[in-house]
Amino acid sequence: KGCNRYKVYNVLAANMYGWGIKIDPGTYVAPYADQGKFFGCTSYNCYYGLEGTPGTGAEFCEFHGYTSVLCTYGTVVEAGNWQFLGGHDVQNVNGFTLLGGSNNSHGMCVGRAFNHNSSYNFRANGATNGWVNVGCNAYADSLILGYIWITDSTGITWIGGNVDSPILMDGTSTYCKLSNANIPGTYTTISGARAQYLQVENCYTPSGGQWSYNDPAFCYVLANRASSTQTAAGGATIVFNNA
Repeated sequence: KGCNRYKVYNVLAANMYGWGIKIDPGTYVAPYADQGKFFGCTSYNCYYGLEGTPGTGAEFCEFHGYTSVLCTYGTVVEAGNWQFLGGHDVQNVNGFTLLGGSNNSHGMCVGRAFNHNSSYNFRANGATNGWVNVGCNAYADSLILGYIWITDSTGITWIGGNVDSPILMDGTSTYCKLSNANIPGTYTTISGARAQYLQVENCYTPSGGQWSYNDPAFCYVLANRASSTQTAAGGATIVFNNA
């Protein structure tokens, strides 16, 4: 809490009724990007594997190879500017949770796996400043378990990786994107009242074919997945411009 310039190596937090690892903001000490770095840590069978609460003093943390397994909540991120490099959220109830808060989100996961969590694999709820997953995997166990679930969030972007999880867009979510991912199985569907605000580009199947949910353009997304039929008023002129 309220610390900077610290490094944590190879911690195993097991069988905790509360938190395996918790980072509170405390008093912010400048400069930016001079907070905590965690290497090779694991939370096992905790209620919260890892939580970072909102506040500037808890921001700019880095996690290298952090793993949560068999926790109720594997990873919960409320502080902004967090970065995850590698690691896993696997076989938890809830995998990776991104929440709103002061200066929330606008971090990233690179090469992380969100697999076989029994409720959801990845959830963004009230994350309004964007988040990027690059080269990350998400594998569900059915069409109703292991969701990628985006609620009241903006700018959630998933680039590459393997995605075999159903995707649910609801609340007021808008302008999210899935691109260049391999869709290896049959569990990845897109549903929810805000499904039209997930843009899908250049995703493919293991055989090399284009995924059926790919969108040729964002205007097509709005027209094709919206809950109501898109119509033009009588006498209107529609102009298509590919510039």
